[in-house]
Order: sequence, then C-alpha cells, then structure tokens
Amino acid sequence: MPYLFLYILAIAEGMSVLAIEIAGARGVAIYYGNSLQVWSGVIGITICGMAAGYYTGGYLSAGHKKENSLFTFALIASLYTALIPGWGDLILKMTMILGYRTGAILSTLLVIFPGMALLGAIPPLIISCISDGSPEKTGKTTGIVFTLSTTGGIASALLTGFFLIPSAGIRNTFYLIALLLIIFPVTWFFTRKTIISIIGSAIFLVLVLTGIIGMGLKHKSHIIIRHKSDGLLGQMIVADDNNTQRRSMLVNSISQTYMHIPTGRSQWRYVYRLALYLSYKPAGSRVLVCGIGGGNLIRELHRTGFAVDAVDIDPRTGKLAREFFGMEDTTVVYIDDARHYIRRCEKKYDIVILDLSLGEVQPSNIYTAECFSEIKKMLLPEGVIIIHYLNSIAGEDAIAVKSIGNTLLSAGFETKLINTDRVTKDGKKMNWEIPAEVMFFASNNPVDLNGFEFARRDTFVDPFNFPVLRNIFIENYDFSDGIVLTDDKPVMDIIHANTLESTRQSSLNELIPILIREKVKLL
Repeated sequence: MPYLFLYILAIAEGMSVLAIEIAGARGVAIYYGNSLQVWSGVIGITICGMAAGYYTGGYLSAGHKKENSLFTFALIASLYTALIPGWGDLILKMTMILGYRTGAILSTLLVIFPGMALLGAIPPLIISCISDGSPEKTGKTTGIVFTLSTTGGIASALLTGFFLIPSAGIRNTFYLIALLLIIFPVTWFFTRKTIISIIGSAIFLVLVLTGIIGMGLKHKSHIIIRHKSDGLLGQMIVADDNNTQRRSMLVNSISQTYMHIPTGRSQWRYVYRLALYLSYKPAGSRVLVCGIGGGNLIRELHRTGFAVDAVDIDPRTGKLAREFFGMEDTTVVYIDDARHYIRRCEKKYDIVILDLSLGEVQPSNIYTAECFSEIKKMLLPEGVIIIHYLNSIAGEDAIAVKSIGNTLLSAGFETKLINTDRVTKDGKKMNWEIPAEVMFFASNNPVDLNGFEFARRDTFVDPFNFPVLRNIFIENYDFSDGIVLTDDKPVMDIIHANTLESTRQSSLNELIPILIREKVKLL
C-alpha cells in the first residue's frame, strides 16, 4: 500500500476530529448553550473518545490484518459521521428532560464520543501499517503521522469555523466530513473487489440522501422561519408567530429580540425604560451600543434623537436587524469584538450601552476593571455607561451583580442600579432573589434623575408608568461584597452560572419544545 495514501488519510483524520468537535459543539449549543461548562464537556469527552480510540487502535495494530482493521474503522467512522445529524438531533431532544447539566453531558457523550473513538483508532493503525513492526521506523513514523494529523486539525479548525459552518451549516459540515472520510476505505476495498465497499457506499448514500431530503420537507405551522443560519458563534433564527404577530430573533434557542410585527415595536420594556431615562441627555448625543441583537433598542434611541454607533462581533446581526427589524440605515455598524473596538476606538461618546450576550452567556472579558477603565477614556466628561444584565440582586446569586457594581466603582464610576420594577411606588420591595433584568447606571459624575421631566421622551413610553419623580434608582444598594473583576481573573462564567443554567433550562422547558412541535429543524 502506498505510504502517501496513508499519510493523506492521517491528514483527513485530523481534519475530521476538529470539524466534528466544532460542529458537534455548535449543535449541542442550540439546545444547551455555548457556556464554559458546555465547551468543557465537549472538549473533555472529545479527549476521552480519542484516548479510547488510541488504545483500541494500538491493541489491533499487533494483528495480522491491520490494514483491513484500519479501513474498516475509517468506513465506520464515515458512516457514523453521516449519521450524526439525525442521530444527534434525536439524542438532543431525548436528553432535554434530564435538565441542563446532565442533558448536556449525556448528549455530548452519546453524539461525539463514538465518532472520536472511531477516529482515534486510525493513527495507531496507520503507524503500524507503515512501520510494519520495525523498531527503527516506528518512532519516526509516529512523529510524521501525528504531525500530519495535527496539521490537518489546524487547517480544519480554521476552515470549519470561518467557512464551512457559516456557509454550509452544521448538518452539511458533517456530510462533507463523512464524504472526505469514505474516500479512503472505498478506494481500498474496491481495489480488492471487496463487497464491503459496495455495502458501505450504499449505506452512506442512504444516510446522506435521507438527511438532505428530510431538510426539505415542509410542515404547515403558525411558526414561520424567516431566516436560519449557523455561524461559529451559534445558530441564529428569525421566526414569526402568525398567531400573535410577534417576531423573534433567537441565538442558540435563546430570544435576543421580540417585536410586534404590525407596529415594529419591541415587546420588551427595558428598551423603553432606557430610552426614557437617557432622554435627559441633549438631542444629538452620541451613543455606542455594544451588542445589536435585532436592533430594537437602537430604533428607540434613534426615535429619542440620539446618534447611534453599534458594534457586534457577528456580521449577521446588523444585516438581520435592518432586514427584519427595521433598524435604521443611519446606524453606523462596526463588525468587531466589543473589547477590541473599545481598545482601538478614537471616538468620544456621551453614552456607552453594554447589551451583550451570546444566548445566555455573558462576555467575561467586558466586565473587568481594565475594560471599564478603557471605556472611561472614550466617554465625554459627563458620560454614562449603561449595562443591561440578567440576575438576582439579593441572595447568594447577587454576587454577580455586586461584583459588576464593585468593579465599576473601582474604575472610578458613580454607580447605581436602575429600578427595573424592583421597588413599587409605595416603596415596597419585590422579591430581589428572583433573577430578572438588571440595569447599571454608571457615570463620571453624580447624576440625580429624580423629578426630571424627560421632556424629550417619546410619549409612547407614558403608558408604561415608569418611575419619574422618585424610585428611578434603587438607592443605597451595597456593592461592597462583590469581587473586583479583572482581566487576570475573569470569573463571570462562575458567578453567573446559576442564572445561566436557569435561563437555559427555561429555554429547554418552554421555547425549544414549541419549535420541535412545530417541526422547526434546529440541527
């Protein structure tokens, strides 16, 4: 057997491992999110699968039919990869009832582990076939094979993340990898006129064609999908509910925008609350919004007379916000990581709004003392930072809110919490231990909005009866117990974990079952 053929297989094996790992993680994220815990599970199970494969391949390499073993593993790996879209979707749906953590780990184990174990057996078998038991050749061959496999993995990581998933989608990425893998066993077995090549090829075609045909099947539903795409940062869906005339943008099955279609108005109160309270600033004030979503907040800021720039790392958001949610063309959109933009920005702003999340995951690189200090430099003297966030402000989980607040204080900001329906007009406190919207109002200098008339407001907000004379802020809220978050110790993923889990669990219990019932293909 030509060694070149085996070396090329080593490259293909490395490419397949990384592609399946990335595409698998993106598939799991649709159901279980993109959190540190989910990624840790995917990486850990990938390594376990590879270890199991290395052991199996090493054990079989001592046999007399190691070439048959090698290409049989390659054939089964290609067939399994073609099966993942259908098998994975089934497993992800079945594990939803187990809850966030157990479901995420078990589904990853059942979907990704078998493929990794099959692929992991290939390098030891290649090494055995080339070295043929020669001690002198084994060490050199091992180095070459694993170098080629790693090189294939590097190329695949870039290709999958920047091209395959964004352009072809998760499902087709699996099919393309399966097609790459099956070339080698089919070539080998056909040259030996082995019936297994015919059977394997037939099964492969059935799996792929079944998946492709299944993607095209239509189902009459009151949920209409206007857009669906997969990118490195997750799946993005724009969906209309014809029963309620509402349009949603979903990222990894978490709602990012919720709009009434006939009026083009957001169905979320926070966008109107922010536009109202920020209207104390003069017309024409410059605002930077970090995190576009569907652009509903940006629309309200435009209506209030602000000049808005927006930054988002995902190029899809700006396009979809304009196409489906009516975001104004006058909005200057920068496609960039928010932290990177903040660091290199030479503009000055009156207001910076951090409205960032990837599904339910918060960007830990933003909520640090260093980043807040960088924002301070880009603010005008009377500038303000607004942070829109979700968590509890009392109880054990309040550590996240207190930490963000204490970090803002450490950066030199006057910091308060806007009263997001947490205190009634008569001064009664609602249950602060229930996770709900939190909005930080941090300014270079003290700002007292109580009694302010907000004459520039859009009167659309009046029926909401937001506090304007008093109770605009939660007075005397104590941030001192919070951790000062730094770049060196980005622990937001840890202190935000309970709220992250409850948010994802809510999606598993409420939103995803609706999409499944309406035959919306998530994977």
